[in-house]
Amino acid sequence: MNSYNKYILFFVCLSNMFYAQNETKKWYFGAYAGLDFMTTPPSSLSNGSMSVTEGCASVSDANGAILFYTDGMTIWNQSHSIMANGSGLFGM
Repeated sequence: MNSYNKYILFFVCLSNMFYAQNETKKWYFGAYAGLDFMTTPPSSLSNGSMSVTEGCASVSDANGAILFYTDGMTIWNQSHSIMANGSGLFGM
């Protein structure tokens, strides 16, 4: 095995260590719904406060705990309450 292949193998193995990031493991979307990919199989979440038919986003910490989620016009925190200054936004 030449040194080029050893470097490729090293970086492939190294990238597997970073795969366990949990920032994208919980999604909130649709009619107060969500998905939790931290469980196998993924489980449904029904405690969201957002009802949206278009784009939305969810952000979690490194442990997979939800930090906030948004539909672009309102931002809800982990307690599913609107954050301070988190409403009346002009997201589309």
